[in-house]
Amino acid sequence: MRTRVVPRYRDLSPHAVIELHAVDESTVLAVQRWRSRGDLDTAFSSDRFQAWWAGYMPTLRAWDELVVFDVEWEAEVLG
Repeated sequence: MRTRVVPRYRDLSPHAVIELHAVDESTVLAVQRWRSRGDLDTAFSSDRFQAWWAGYMPTLRAWDELVVFDVEWEAEVLG
């Protein structure tokens, strides 16, 4: 999915960084980082978002067939 998901987010915003980390042989941690909360909010509320989302859906469906999402959370860097 590294070759399908990561480039799709680059299409949405140059400020999105997607990282995939191997936790163990069967677990991958996917991390989505944004330069700022404002960049994330702007990308997801832009006029382009709906078209991007429609184009991303086939990739998301394929990913959903391969993985089970265990936990999802949101955090901000303190500093």
